[in-house]
Amino acid sequence: MEDIRVPFVHFTQDQISRMLLDMEAPDADTINQYSQEIRQWLQTETKHSDKIDDKLMFSFLVGNKFDMNVVKEKIGNYILLSDVHAEFFTDRDPCSTALQVSSSVVHMCILPQPTKDGYRVVYTEISDPSSKAYNIVDGYKRLFAQMDLLLTKDHACRGYVFIMSGKSASLWHASHWTVRLMRTFFDILSKSRPEGVVGIYFMDMSMLLKPVFTLTLKLINDETLNKKIYFNDKKNLESILTKEILPKQYGGDMEYDFTKLNEQWQKYLEQNRDYFI
Repeated sequence: MEDIRVPFVHFTQDQISRMLLDMEAPDADTINQYSQEIRQWLQTETKHSDKIDDKLMFSFLVGNKFDMNVVKEKIGNYILLSDVHAEFFTDRDPCSTALQVSSSVVHMCILPQPTKDGYRVVYTEISDPSSKAYNIVDGYKRLFAQMDLLLTKDHACRGYVFIMSGKSASLWHASHWTVRLMRTFFDILSKSRPEGVVGIYFMDMSMLLKPVFTLTLKLINDETLNKKIYFNDKKNLESILTKEILPKQYGGDMEYDFTKLNEQWQKYLEQNRDYFI
């Protein structure tokens, strides 16, 4: 955490080996055959093989337990949705005014330490509830930028746990969470990302906000995703994350400085600006 350039801990080779063993991954030769098959499929079916390098392909294989049918579907969606929902994947210069402002209004950060099972944890909260510059698209754009950049550094992430704190959210903020935007966000996460979705935890939700989210999710009507969404469920969150990673406010041992971590991620994005422009 001292090095502001790298706000996360890399997976060790031992961790990667154990993850592959736990998921009963095929041997290296078989993985290479899978990669070649996908590369050939990309060239004949999508015409966009240049968008998927070997590291990203390995991420898709790991995140989807080497299920070739699922991997191909996810890669196809990855290419399609990044074009269809370009608002989340274009104009991603971290030095732009829009993303600088977003960074000051919303904490959006991947926690430094991965879980022993190979999962990463995202924490989000509104840091300046009085600001009228709140923009949910810019917030998600920053999150996807972090996830994409991390894929170039660590390509063995099995999935993400999302903790979305509503402690500073109001009905005014909730009015920005339209069904279309939420459906798009969830579609990108669950249908096109190489990493899987372990769970989405809406924590610190007031009695006013919970009905808004419940109605929105009902309108989105995604039964598979709904099984992975939890409201104020600290007990379930504790069963997923160990105390060494879980934030203290949810029963863990870690007392994160989310303001500092958010700043570190912003600086890290800026230092890797060339990747986004």
